[in-house]
Amino acid sequence: MICPPHPLTRAALLTLAGLSAAAARATVYWTCETAEPTPCAARTLANAAGPAGLEARRAAGAPAFSPEVVPAPTRQIAAGSGGAVVNPDNRASLFFDGQSRLTASGAFRPEAFTVEAFIKVNVHHDYPLIVGKVRDRARNSATWSLSVSGRKLRTRFDTYPENAAWPSPKGFNQSFSSGVDVEDGQWHHVAFSYENQTVRMYVDYAPCGGACQTAFPLVYTDGELCLGDGAGEGPFNGWIDEVRITPRALEPSEFLRAMTFSPLVRDEWLLQRGTNAVPAAAAWEEWARTERLLRRQTAEGQPGAAERRARLTALKQRLDEVTERGAPGLYLEIRALKRDSLLADAQVDFRSVLCIDNPYAAGSEAYHEVRHRTENCAVYGGRLLVLDGLGPDAEVRTLAPQAGAPAAFWRPDLDFDAGRVLFCMKQTNEPAYHLYETGIDGAGARQITKGDYNDLDPIYTPDGGYVFATSRCNQFLRCGDSKFRMFILARCDRDGKNIYFISANNEADFTPSLLPDGRILFTRWEYVDREVNRIQSLWTVNPDGTGASAYWGNQSFWPDMQLNARPIPGTLRLLLHAPGHHNIYDGPLAVVDQTEGMNYPDGLYNLTPHLPWSEVGRGPMDKPYNAEFAAPKCYQAFQTPFPLGKDLFLVSARTGQSSVLAHDPAPGLFKLYLMDYDGNMELLYAGSHNVLHAQPVRPRKRPPALTSSVKWPGRMVHPDQKPEDATLYSADVYEGTTIPRGLVKALRVVEISSTTFSDCAGWRSSMRESEPYRKCGAVPLSAAQLPGSPAISFVYDEGVKKILGTVPVEADGSVYFKIPAVRSLFFQLLDGQGRCLQTMRSFTYSMPGEIRGCVGCHETPRVAPPPPASTLAMRRGVSTLAPPPWQDETVSFPRFVQPVLDAYCVRCHGAENPKAGLNFTHRAEPGRTLSWPYVQLVYGKEPKDLADAVKKTIAGPLFPYYAYPNPAWKVVSQDTVAPPMTAMSYRSKLLQIATSGKHHDVKVTPLEEARLVAWVDALCPYLGMEELLERPDMDTNVYCAVGMYKGLSYPARMATAPVVHKAFCQDGFESQDARLPRDAAGNVLPSIYFEGTKQRYRIPGAE
Repeated sequence: MICPPHPLTRAALLTLAGLSAAAARATVYWTCETAEPTPCAARTLANAAGPAGLEARRAAGAPAFSPEVVPAPTRQIAAGSGGAVVNPDNRASLFFDGQSRLTASGAFRPEAFTVEAFIKVNVHHDYPLIVGKVRDRARNSATWSLSVSGRKLRTRFDTYPENAAWPSPKGFNQSFSSGVDVEDGQWHHVAFSYENQTVRMYVDYAPCGGACQTAFPLVYTDGELCLGDGAGEGPFNGWIDEVRITPRALEPSEFLRAMTFSPLVRDEWLLQRGTNAVPAAAAWEEWARTERLLRRQTAEGQPGAAERRARLTALKQRLDEVTERGAPGLYLEIRALKRDSLLADAQVDFRSVLCIDNPYAAGSEAYHEVRHRTENCAVYGGRLLVLDGLGPDAEVRTLAPQAGAPAAFWRPDLDFDAGRVLFCMKQTNEPAYHLYETGIDGAGARQITKGDYNDLDPIYTPDGGYVFATSRCNQFLRCGDSKFRMFILARCDRDGKNIYFISANNEADFTPSLLPDGRILFTRWEYVDREVNRIQSLWTVNPDGTGASAYWGNQSFWPDMQLNARPIPGTLRLLLHAPGHHNIYDGPLAVVDQTEGMNYPDGLYNLTPHLPWSEVGRGPMDKPYNAEFAAPKCYQAFQTPFPLGKDLFLVSARTGQSSVLAHDPAPGLFKLYLMDYDGNMELLYAGSHNVLHAQPVRPRKRPPALTSSVKWPGRMVHPDQKPEDATLYSADVYEGTTIPRGLVKALRVVEISSTTFSDCAGWRSSMRESEPYRKCGAVPLSAAQLPGSPAISFVYDEGVKKILGTVPVEADGSVYFKIPAVRSLFFQLLDGQGRCLQTMRSFTYSMPGEIRGCVGCHETPRVAPPPPASTLAMRRGVSTLAPPPWQDETVSFPRFVQPVLDAYCVRCHGAENPKAGLNFTHRAEPGRTLSWPYVQLVYGKEPKDLADAVKKTIAGPLFPYYAYPNPAWKVVSQDTVAPPMTAMSYRSKLLQIATSGKHHDVKVTPLEEARLVAWVDALCPYLGMEELLERPDMDTNVYCAVGMYKGLSYPARMATAPVVHKAFCQDGFESQDARLPRDAAGNVLPSIYFEGTKQRYRIPGAE
């Protein structure tokens, strides 16, 4: 399409001065831009750079300004592939109508030079001039000219001596043809260089016509420079733009270029290349990367791949002869082709992207995996965006906040038809993050949830509902304090009603996503009987909460965390990023293949191996995903990858000086990139803050809606109301263990309760409680290993544990029994004496009415197929839990152990001259609760370190921070399976002494023995719920005055902490206050109380 000329009134053509100090002295450059209010172009073309003082004058009719310019998304013209932008806004060219021309002074006389311009021929003329230098007007000769002849670019040189006869003898007038058609209605860059009588021509940066020689050197006169007509040539009909004459022979990589990429993109390329890189070597590497990319696209028959590969082949020919001067520009030319190729890939079948642009979280421990999503770490100024276009110049549409208060965001989701967006947002006038929905066009925005709890990271589910993470569980962090607000998975209808938890986690669940089969993939942080920091592994669950199963990493120390995992289309692999427990903004990318194994090192690949696993460092058997290529090393962290297909994905990355954001003196912001598994990265967008959680705006296949079998119980209306139990079975508990067959007689079910309480300010934290014991060497753990508040244990940051009961295990290893629904449970295999042979060191849960099975009895719960009806347990029928003699009492040292010590031990190991230096008289350090007898039973006498404590312990618990040797594992860490029968009551010295009758005739009663066994197998907690209920609430005013608690939506409680009954509908509980039972006067009552050994509940609104 030919654009009409722009009428000239007071427009002019500007000149941009020089490319370097030397070139500026004589470089001529006409940008052909309008510039109000300078004199009109009929009189002035403006001054050229340097002393030449060239002024264009109208020789015939003046050319008109036209908006028709060489296509370039950025409208920028650069001096070479890697040069500076010399025309930042190319919006006009000159249209020559075949009757007009411009001339300028002929004082410009370089010995070597390059002439170039952008042209587009409109109507054919014979020998139309682009630009030329008149030698002798009377003889119609030119020192040199650039024109079109027979549709092809040509150059002409009249090199006859001054006294030669005219017309000149043959050889004095020479013309050279490029052989390249430029009259095809397209814009072309045309150029020629002259040096030492050698002429080289170029069309669209490709050499053409060979190296030609003039018969004689150039002869200069005062003849003018001409554009559009003259210099022995005919009139030009078409568009001419960006005419430049440089006083030296340039290489193609130095020519003017219409930038198809913005300076931001170019700067990224140079950053990825590195400041110390050898340009030619970098160009060769990029050629190899691009060739590999195009080879795949060609093999797949992708449109345009063959043409792009031909362009790459042409670049290789230039690369074979590249000079040091030309290598930087050629590197960028190859990068431009690679960018074009990536963006043209068939997997990039969209042109809009949904994302958030959000500031870094701020506040006390704001980079912690939980804290960064807590309400008082929100930093406002974030936006929910749609980027229309794939590049830094994309049009940006703000979906939220549309009006009102500033906001902060976390991960959004796009519905299956790509018409609606589900997102979470916290505005400054709201206490927490809530769920919202809006159209992709910004229409029909609505708020879905409200209240004091954070609702985060929602996704659409195939059944029409939503799944999200929420702090409605009212839980705090066991290994922290109440500033850490836990969030676990829940579901609700589209109107925000029928909220049910689909997780019983006591810690946190992160970033759910859908698998193709309709299951939900998510990250689960847990540490049942394990060290507290390292297990943030991948799990799956059905949208109704059934079938919770470990997916990968539940016994893996490396990587520290597996977050934002999504399936890679067309494969069985997942793509994720691996941040640190305390460094959520750090970490590399990883690929997980469950078919190769479920724990490190099997099935795990570091996609960005220049970055070690955050916090835990490199593992002993790490594997790179791609041994040939990898991501550029300039990036210090990656975030929120989204697979587009089997080869490409969206990802956010940041630069900086450290891979640990908290230690980086100059951290960059996260920008959005298109990336492949060879490490090719192309910038898509740089926001005001951090561009995260990007996903393409395109319809996607809806996974199947899985039929729910859950017996949803509705709202809890009576404190004794119970949901329907779940049923659990295993065909063989010995599977996956090394326990000799016949040794297991029973299975114990233990509940670890949610920490809905906190004594808040850390004055009773494990760190403070243990300080005097650690200083004297009695407790070998460091303060970093005991940060929990309140202190329940010195073994690790423990939760309250309660033994629900036991069920028989049949001779064939089968078990079939009922368990309460939506409660955090773990199992232990017991011998005939009721002692633990193996413990689960993880938790499981089931939904009301669910029937499910497990494979074996070990530390990686997995869903099992129905067992054969022939198993003994199935033939016998379902078992119910046989409760312990103490009924609902929780396990604690003061109630389960100290009375035994007082009755049997202090007579020898008392305050006066205690035997063996062991004093079991109850006493504690000043201001502390946990006692010396407890410390000495757990860690033994004066342990040198934890390994020594494992040898010296009297009680004999399994120590979570100790790596127990296990020859069955390739890599052993503190998070891998501890072999059966290596610790706990089965090996406990305390139990041997207390039950054998051989130690000074000491033999405890069966009930006392059962209590000691329970305490040891519960990993020796000091406090239970009964002791915790005696602690008062912290004053709310004092609580809110503590800096790290300011801005939290509700205070922590202790004695009156709420109990969240997770199996029931959570509608109406929009705040902690709504969960608190009260008396008739409105005073808050404890939610839990004991009548003897029976635990009772109070619920709000019940009589």
